[in-house]
Amino acid sequence: MRILIHADFFIQEDVGYLLTPTSRLLLKDESNLSMIPFLQVELDPIMMDPWKYLSKWFQNGDFTPSLTVHGKPFFGYTEKEPKLNRLFNKAIASDAPLVINGVIEHCKGIFEGLKSLVDLGGGTGTMA
Repeated sequence: MRILIHADFFIQEDVGYLLTPTSRLLLKDESNLSMIPFLQVELDPIMMDPWKYLSKWFQNGDFTPSLTVHGKPFFGYTEKEPKLNRLFNKAIASDAPLVINGVIEHCKGIFEGLKSLVDLGGGTGTMA
């Protein structure tokens, strides 16, 4: 708990512990800003395995670690794996509200004068 308090995931009070804004991102159904889908995709074995082979990747000249481990780049892999594709799209969609809220709050000027906006990233279009 001391590490989590030091990392600002919890606040220690006399009677117990309180959630912080950071720890609220890990709650289900918390004002559509849950980062759980993002963590689920990041911790999936398909995403974790390339980290185990970085040494091999550095030595073989492949373009990405995913190519070394899975035989294809990440997005080529998601094309053929529906489960990973769903997880990835949910993760990006869960991240979008958090990112766009920050952009709107701190970078309002970049939207001035726009008549249209296009989400070129693909996926579900949540960011747009």
